[in-house]
Amino acid sequence: MPITALFVAYLTVWLVYVQWPVGVSVHMQAIGFDVSVYSVLWPLNGALIVAGQPLLSWVLRWVPRASAQMVLGLLLIAAALALLLTSSRYGVFVGSMVLLTFGEMLLWPAIPASVARLSPPSRRGTLQGFILSAATFGRMLGPLLGGMLYDASGFHTQIAVMSAGLVVPLLAVLLYDRTRPALVPAEG
Repeated sequence: MPITALFVAYLTVWLVYVQWPVGVSVHMQAIGFDVSVYSVLWPLNGALIVAGQPLLSWVLRWVPRASAQMVLGLLLIAAALALLLTSSRYGVFVGSMVLLTFGEMLLWPAIPASVARLSPPSRRGTLQGFILSAATFGRMLGPLLGGMLYDASGFHTQIAVMSAGLVVPLLAVLLYDRTRPALVPAEG
């Protein structure tokens, strides 16, 4: 049950996360920004991941539980998407990228690491493959669904509707936290 809950969480959060590149790139061009201005946001993401490691280490000391890291990551991703709904100024896109990046820094490693800790040694590879396939399904379905929603209803509806979907991974993480057994000891 806890690994299935994490599968649902990982799939749905990836489905929502990919709305950022799906909608923002098209929306920024539609409101007059050049593609080169959008393109600066992704190197910012990479630079923040590298430069933010000391801050992340500090946060992880204060938030040692993986489930709390997941919830905090989800909240930051939700805040990043909500911020997109407030304005079309470039600074909003930058601020949203910063929140999105710190959310992913907390969330992406916590889920596979939790699965590894829950897995018996003889099933670790299979269960890692299972959990990582959830991310693949989310990355596969999210752009299609988000693009269809963008075409049907526009950017703000796409972001609002898909952001509401973050309730699913939040509930799944809370279910994981309530049902997870004691951790499986490491081999060695």
